Amino acid sequence: MDLISVHVEDMMTIEKHLKGEQFADLVEDISQLTFGEGVYQIGPTIISIPTEHFFDKEIDFKAYVPVSQEVEVEGSEFSWQNVLDIPKAISSEMKFNDQVSEEFRKLRQYLDDNNKPVPERIFLILTPVYTDYWVNIVVPLEDVVEE
Repeated sequence: MDLISVHVEDMMTIEKHLKGEQFADLVEDISQLTFGEGVYQIGPTIISIPTEHFFDKEIDFKAYVPVSQEVEVEGSEFSWQNVLDIPKAISSEMKFNDQVSEEFRKLRQYLDDNNKPVPERIFLILTPVYTDYWVNIVVPLEDVVEE
């Protein structure tokens, strides 16, 4: 477990309600998107999930896709967001697999053991590595800023 901060600027965002088994497909679909000529994804996809619904079969989530320049979003499912700032968080990194749930439980236990409030949302930072994804589970310890 690490203590980190996250600051990302210039993102396309999308909010969806999906079944848990559709989650991996959505992440893959997002990574394959083209946003227009000369516009590229410049960082890992970030997903936020309501903390209390992490284990639900269906979840509401928000995906953040950092891109190289602002994109016209009118008429699409996407919105534009200037900033995502998580000033202080605990985090654990691992290969995206069945162990993610167990690691999330450990992070939640840390909050309980240290009398820390449970944040409204957690964040998953998904980084492609060859044919796999690595995930950082990010649990905010301070208020998250979204502009």
